[in-house]
Amino acid sequence: MVKKFKAGKPSRSSGGVGSFAPRMILSRDGADALNMIRFDIRDRVKRGGELAALEAMGLMLKEIQRTAPDDVGGVRDYAKSLKVGIVESGRTPVVMIFMEDVKRKLTEDDSEDTVVYVSTEERSPASAKVIQSYQPWPSALLPFQPSGRGVTVVSRQVSRSEISRISARILSKRASIESALNRAGARGAKIQKGNNGVGTEVSEDLAFSVLRREFGLGDKSEPHWRPAAKKISGDLRQLGKRLVEYVMTGRESVFSLPPHVSVSTSDVAAFTPFQAKIASASGLK
Repeated sequence: MVKKFKAGKPSRSSGGVGSFAPRMILSRDGADALNMIRFDIRDRVKRGGELAALEAMGLMLKEIQRTAPDDVGGVRDYAKSLKVGIVESGRTPVVMIFMEDVKRKLTEDDSEDTVVYVSTEERSPASAKVIQSYQPWPSALLPFQPSGRGVTVVSRQVSRSEISRISARILSKRASIESALNRAGARGAKIQKGNNGVGTEVSEDLAFSVLRREFGLGDKSEPHWRPAAKKISGDLRQLGKRLVEYVMTGRESVFSLPPHVSVSTSDVAAFTPFQAKIASASGLK
């Protein structure tokens, strides 16, 4: 708890009769004014840190957009859809780079390079939970379109060799999976190459594809997040100077703020927090 200044009266010291210890004497108005200054500076430092982080993320985003590949995970110019945002959570807002969730429907073309992951909730259909327990699934082997209460399907682009390996695993357990699906209510469900999964609504795990491109995992290596973070590190000293100026003056105009969105914790599910996923995997924490 922050101590407050108090108005006081001079008190005798223990140094002798008639002597007084030096002491700052404040009127009630003076004490209130000093307390207001202390709290104002503390709030201003907090706000200044948020503004500095916003500008830093804006600089990083510009560099990412300048150097990003044209096509990642089948999405062209993905970096143009990235946004700087503030997650309003508790006392300390978190500044991050976001992208709105990319939703689409599976097509026949996905059979060659797409796998899906299913997440469910307690009250989701039992058949969807069976699909979840054996994931990932090649989209071509889905016995039906997973859907229902609390069911979320995420798609990822992978190599053909990965499709072959995952397909072999599912087919080796076909009898067990089909039996489990029948017990879960999916009567007559069959695991065979076909179009049963076509039309399933999925959320594209674009951050996964970006990481593969960043590190050249099963794809051409085109790093652009790590170089962008390294490039803006040289701007941090200047940002530090502006933070001091802001604390002194309270003028937000000392920062060059990028366009940004405010995201509540309840809305985060509608966005992909790229910075969190990519930074943690790239060592950019």
